[in-house]
Amino acid sequence: MHDIFLSYNREDQAIARRFADGFQREGCSVWWDQALKSGEAYDRVTEQALRDAKAVVVLWSKRSVNSDWVRAEATIALRNKTLAPVMIEACERPIMFELTQTADLCHWQGAADDKSWQAFVADVRHFIGAPRAAGGVMADASRHTATASVLSSKPQSPKRAAMIAAGAIALLAILGGIYSWQRAPSNASEVVSEAAAATSTQAVTEIAISSDSLAVLPFANFSPDEKDAYFAAGLHEEILNQLSKISKLKVISRQSVVRYADSQLSAPEIAKELR
Repeated sequence: MHDIFLSYNREDQAIARRFADGFQREGCSVWWDQALKSGEAYDRVTEQALRDAKAVVVLWSKRSVNSDWVRAEATIALRNKTLAPVMIEACERPIMFELTQTADLCHWQGAADDKSWQAFVADVRHFIGAPRAAGGVMADASRHTATASVLSSKPQSPKRAAMIAAGAIALLAILGGIYSWQRAPSNASEVVSEAAAATSTQAVTEIAISSDSLAVLPFANFSPDEKDAYFAAGLHEEILNQLSKISKLKVISRQSVVRYADSQLSAPEIAKELR
């Protein structure tokens, strides 16, 4: 098991080597694709290293933000609570990662005594040494409170900052409701019914709502900026991830609900189709 998995775009290989060398000088073991041996299956070895690493350092650049591989690796790291992102070039990060504090090392040329580099190394060391966040709704709610408070080292536009704050508040409210539901299972059906009534313009009384089954429909992007759809998708996935940790709750898979993204069906009709 390595301390750090380095995620980057191949066009940034020279910068990635600078980071790998820097971390190794600091005594951290680093896995990046240069460590692959001849004959090894790239995807399986990479995925295993990604999941085993204590910290995943993602190098965001104009090239990596458009890389499906880097986005996928960052998503898995975010899900596993091992994500330690850093900006190596001024760029627009994928919006689903806007809630994660990101170090700015665009200027770093490899100097070991650079203050920003040392601060980032200290963060990564703490990241590696600290135990992974315990499972559970309240633990994850605390994590989101922390990330929402720092947001990003990159200045946000008023519109985007407001959108991110609203998303964070919505997520915390939902997680709080889930926690209350988990602590009081006898009232589960009432909580779900009230939530459905509050968030839908359709009456949901036509069908019987199961107290142990829940579907979260994809969120619509009402922003004029199409890039903001990544935020909506990321929030949807994060809520599903948190819900799936509740053993008593059956959560309908994302694959089953995405087809309703642009559906004209009412909430009761969708619920009936999904049983």
